[in-house]
Amino acid sequence: PSVLRLHCLARDRLLSWCSASSTPEAAASVSLSAEIVHQITSVIGTSWTETTKELYRTSLLVYHIFCDMNNIPDSDRCLISSDLLSAFLASCARAHSGSTLTNYAAGI
Repeated sequence: PSVLRLHCLARDRLLSWCSASSTPEAAASVSLSAEIVHQITSVIGTSWTETTKELYRTSLLVYHIFCDMNNIPDSDRCLISSDLLSAFLASCARAHSGSTLTNYAAGI
């Protein structure tokens, strides 16, 4: 359980889950106006098809399960490093196709 990843339906993950860098403490170093935040969420909500959003939501869930299982702190999950992304994708390689791994990488 994490305050950054509240329990919610899959359809709400892209807008409900946030990174450690988006907490009020971290936001103090980079201030975004409410208008800019609204614009970001609007783009997320309208620019992708429902199928794409579902793929990205699933990517986030699988990624966070991987991080939980490997004790990756919230602060190291986002922005994701190339090493962590490689480790995540490698851990999924036996169970998923190349196109699924591509979708996971794009979703994260």
